[in-house]
Amino acid sequence: MLLGKEDKKFTNIAKRISIALVHVVGQWGQFKNMSVSNRAGLGHAFIAWGFLVFVVYYLLFIITATGFGISEMMKDNLFFFYYSWVMDIVAPLVIIGAAWGIIRRYIVKPPRLKGEQTLEAMVILVSVLVHPVTHLLKGGTNIALGLPPAGIAPTLPPISSALSALFDGFTLHSLQVAHAVFFWVHWGVVLFVLVYIGYSRYLHMVASPLNVLL
Repeated sequence: MLLGKEDKKFTNIAKRISIALVHVVGQWGQFKNMSVSNRAGLGHAFIAWGFLVFVVYYLLFIITATGFGISEMMKDNLFFFYYSWVMDIVAPLVIIGAAWGIIRRYIVKPPRLKGEQTLEAMVILVSVLVHPVTHLLKGGTNIALGLPPAGIAPTLPPISSALSALFDGFTLHSLQVAHAVFFWVHWGVVLFVLVYIGYSRYLHMVASPLNVLL
């Protein structure tokens, strides 16, 4: 060990950060191997971008807002409204990526994925799929109940707004029950993933950025 060269991990910080951004945010590792016959990298990119957008949302509007008791202030402004728009657009991309992954891995079964039809992979893909679906339905019931982003600006996030129409004719009690179901299923998935990360391939979402950076 003493004969080994010193690994200067904390030099060229700006370069390391830029490389990490290219590989993690830009998903370069996926796109450089993509071809007309193999477009799986695009689905992975959709999921990765969605993960990043949702993590920022949780850090800002759940951990910070709830932790410091400023939820009302954080969610009753244009920044929250516009961020809701971003999530409304990103959520369907994650759904497409997860559904694509399930179909490709368990129905199409290309040679590269031979033997990869595991229970772990299915659990990961299904949880990735359910998460944005329940987010959109939760947003739809929020709008139907008149909760943010409703009432902040006139043009509501399109997907959640369209889904809110599904609840026309619901009694207030039924609407509140539907909202509670989507809310707890959504957060149940989030809590499950937080526990499951350390025991599954989910770990690469946390480890990969650090690996590229360091």
